[in-house]
Amino acid sequence: MGDPTRNRNRAAVVLAASVTALLGARAMPDASVGHGLHLGLMLLGLPSAPISAVWMLICWSDGKKYRRLKAGVGVIARWTVDCARWEWFCGQSQEWDKREGVRPNWVNIDQPCGLAGIEIVVTGDSLLVGEHFISLEPDVTVRAYPGWMEFYFIIVKPKGPHAHVNLRIPLTLTPGGEQQAAQIVAAYHTARSAWTANHISPAKMLLIFLGGFFGLTGLAMALVYLLKR
Repeated sequence: MGDPTRNRNRAAVVLAASVTALLGARAMPDASVGHGLHLGLMLLGLPSAPISAVWMLICWSDGKKYRRLKAGVGVIARWTVDCARWEWFCGQSQEWDKREGVRPNWVNIDQPCGLAGIEIVVTGDSLLVGEHFISLEPDVTVRAYPGWMEFYFIIVKPKGPHAHVNLRIPLTLTPGGEQQAAQIVAAYHTARSAWTANHISPAKMLLIFLGGFFGLTGLAMALVYLLKR
C-alpha cells in the first residue's frame, strides 16, 4: 500500500458514519425499535463501529512507521535498484510464484520503474519498495540469498486461515549489496530474539482482539445511551 494515512482517514470516516448511525437509531421513537430504519441503522452501526475503530488504530500505527521511515528514523539499509535489475527481478519473481509450494510475493512488482530506479528502504519495523509500503510484524523472519532477500511473517486472523506474507526484494549488484543484506539479517535476528522472550501467543492475541471488539461495541452503545438521556 501507499501512505497508510489515507487508510486511516477512510477508517475514521467509516467510524464516524457508524457512530452517527447508532446515534440516529437511539434518537428514533421507541415504537420504531427493531423495525425498518431503526433496525437498518443498528445493523449498520453495531458491527462497523468496533471494526472501523480497530482498523483506524492499525492504520494510525502504520502511518507513524511510514512517517518515521520517510524521515530516515531507524533506517537499517537503503539502496536503489536500476530499471534493468528491477525488470530482471520482476521476471524472476513471477516465475517463482508459479512453482508448486512457493507462496506468492506480496511486494507490488507491477509498479513502474522511473529513470531513477526503484528505491528500497528497510527499517526495524517496515519496508518500502518504490511506492509500496509494508508494515512488518515483530516475528518476521529475514533470509538473504545471492542477489535477493526475503521477509516472511504470518498475520493471525480471528476467523479463517492465517495470511502468510512473503516479501521478496532484489539487492544491488554492487559489492555492498551482500553486506547490506547481512546487516539487515543480523539486525532482525537480534530483534526477534528479544521479541521471542516476551511475545504474545496467537490465542492471547485472539482474546485481546475479541475483548477489544466487544469492549468498543459496549462503549459505543453506552455513549449512545448517555447522549439519549
